Amino acid sequence: MMNQEACIERMHQCGLKADVIEQKLKERLGENTSISFIAKTGNNGSMRLGVAIRAPHAAIAMVIYLDSMVLEVMDGRRNIDEMVDGLVHVYLNNKDREKAYQDILDFGPEYILKNVRCQLVNREMNRQLLMRCPNTEYLDLAVIYRVLVKKDGEIKGTILVDNKMCQHYQIEKEHLETCAWQNTERDGFALERISPADIDDGVLYIAGTQNCYQGAAVMLFTSFLREISDQLGRDLYIFPSSVHEVLIAPINSTGPDVGSLKDMVEEANRNCIPKDKILSDSVYRYSRSMNVVERIA
Repeated sequence: MMNQEACIERMHQCGLKADVIEQKLKERLGENTSISFIAKTGNNGSMRLGVAIRAPHAAIAMVIYLDSMVLEVMDGRRNIDEMVDGLVHVYLNNKDREKAYQDILDFGPEYILKNVRCQLVNREMNRQLLMRCPNTEYLDLAVIYRVLVKKDGEIKGTILVDNKMCQHYQIEKEHLETCAWQNTERDGFALERISPADIDDGVLYIAGTQNCYQGAAVMLFTSFLREISDQLGRDLYIFPSSVHEVLIAPINSTGPDVGSLKDMVEEANRNCIPKDKILSDSVYRYSRSMNVVERIA
């Protein structure tokens, strides 16, 4: 994460004055409101600018990302006052989410272990991230762990489990991993056919988690893949559509070669998928006989 000075410099390069935004926010939210600017490295090394707003006496700050608003200001679709209006609106309408994040601090390790889930990320593109959080290698990917933030049973967001959190709450990696896998499997998985029902060849399905969070983790669970494979009577191709879902197709001997399939995945990642949502350029295969997922291209 960049320090505040570097972030402010980045904003100035985009034609935005951080001190003006800060003053306008304080005029709307109160002079004692803490305002700071951050630049966070996200999934796959993507960089996001944000403003952290913390109310007086609050233990945590709400971070609102500025990327889309900055583009709108640069394109002339918003002025600074309209940008501040947008920030205030987001902040005031998400106070319950801020309280939900505070609940994690209050509940401690029990809350974390009950609500932690698996997330698959690209290992090569996230080397720096993996240095600061517990993870498990999986093929050319890595499993990291995120805590679902809930309020009144509704998911408001997630928090990455990093090394500092584990050290603070004295959570062992093996225990964290076991809970995450059990919780993710308990949530259940979703499968939807996206090719026409009257077509037998070229059948394609989209698969993810029932709660729609980090759904590509579905490919970790061979029991689910086995059910699909048994129903279709074939091994399966698995295409990493994004971090949120995967595409699944039964392997057909008359279908395209693996090289062509890999080219298709790479093209989609370059032209259709945002950088922070890319999972992998690889093609994977689920083998019924071995009950394993393997990288084949």
